[in-house]
Amino acid sequence: MAVPRGALAVIPARGGSKGIPGKNLQTVGDIPLVCRSIRAAQASNGVGRVVVSTDDDAIAAA
Repeated sequence: MAVPRGALAVIPARGGSKGIPGKNLQTVGDIPLVCRSIRAAQASNGVGRVVVSTDDDAIAAA
């Protein structure tokens, strides 16, 4: 098995936002905000792996 190269990007995505409820699943241009963060991390030079840490089933499924 190949070992991934580069940094590990950890994206914290809480389900219980106090300021804007459900903000990680709000869409901008039909793409949930958490997915935009994932895509940006994946496209970054030097990032070998992306992990999302969440306590919310809907965010995990996005």
